[in-house]
Amino acid sequence: MKNTEWNINGVRITGAVQDGRGPTALLVHGNSLGAAFWEPVFRAMPDRSLVAIDLPGHGGSDRTPGQYGMRALGRFISSFAHTLTDYFMVGHSLGGHLALQAKAPGRGLLICGTPPLGTPPAIGEAFSPHPAVGHAFSEHLKPQQLRELLEAMLLPLPLSLLDLAGRAHGRARAEIGASLVDVDFEDEIAILKETAVPVCLVQANSDALVQGRYLEALAGELPTLWKGAVQRVPGPHLAPWSHPRDFAALIESFAADL
Repeated sequence: MKNTEWNINGVRITGAVQDGRGPTALLVHGNSLGAAFWEPVFRAMPDRSLVAIDLPGHGGSDRTPGQYGMRALGRFISSFAHTLTDYFMVGHSLGGHLALQAKAPGRGLLICGTPPLGTPPAIGEAFSPHPAVGHAFSEHLKPQQLRELLEAMLLPLPLSLLDLAGRAHGRARAEIGASLVDVDFEDEIAILKETAVPVCLVQANSDALVQGRYLEALAGELPTLWKGAVQRVPGPHLAPWSHPRDFAALIESFAADL
């Protein structure tokens, strides 16, 4: 895992790369996290070509207030993806939503902890009620609120993830939340129905935030759903961190069919 940076449309983007066999897996992190979230997956996949980016306003990447909405971040990911020659996309949580908005999956798209949203979004059906969910879209979070948000995704919570989340620009959370409230994003279910490449929907068995039955109900509507079913991995919402070997094995299995 080698740290690096890119210039995408005048924005300095930091992240990490790993040389290996292709196609490259482009890894997109979730709310308030960064490329470092994928470190356990890098270690579990030493032979795979991997690229993980810090989204604008996250990790070491430039802050771009006013450009954190779902559509804007989707366009950014699309611009980045087009710098790669042979890839597939892996998005976790918010990163899965943004990967859908990018509409640039490469050879395939794997999303975990991401209930695809229609317009208007069925938020109550897609997500489980949790008192910490509101923190995910708040610009100004006290340290305890940030901890509560991450502990809803993973227990015990490593300090490294808490530190990573503390570096995120709070304005990004607020603008993403505004995108949802204003329905200022493309219909993700429609995107999936029109996607020609394989799509893998993944649900962690102990995810306290995403409604598994919502994904199961959606599965039959997706013509290119990999293996025709939602795939399961052990662990909580942050399963790629807590169970990287299981998650890596699923990525490799998916990649083998692309």
